[in-house]
Amino acid sequence: MYEKYEKLEPRYEKTSSKITGTFLDETGTPVPSASFTAITMSLFLLDDSAPIINGRDNQNILNANNCTVDANGLFTWNVQPADRAMVGSGGSEIHRAEIRYKWNAGASEGVVVIDLPINNLKKTV
Repeated sequence: MYEKYEKLEPRYEKTSSKITGTFLDETGTPVPSASFTAITMSLFLLDDSAPIINGRDNQNILNANNCTVDANGLFTWNVQPADRAMVGSGGSEIHRAEIRYKWNAGASEGVVVIDLPINNLKKTV
């Protein structure tokens, strides 16, 4: 299983952005979109309660739900304002995206974890 962790710079709540990266196999070779059998995302608040955010609970993102993968394995997630909506009442929080992907007829799996630090606009301005 190939694993990768990314922590991004903080952004204000309810803002959109684009996150890109390349899906790689165990040898570091890009995995083309036609080779995938599944790509899913769960997005949740990184704390003890861990509520699901924006309905992204094991959600299909293989060229669906604001995400694409091209023939060279380039992944693009068009982050929606609802992906960065504040769940708690504090000044900041972290939303964790856990992206799981399968290829090679499901025999190979990988995971990418992306932390989205969110600043509460009302608490910081």
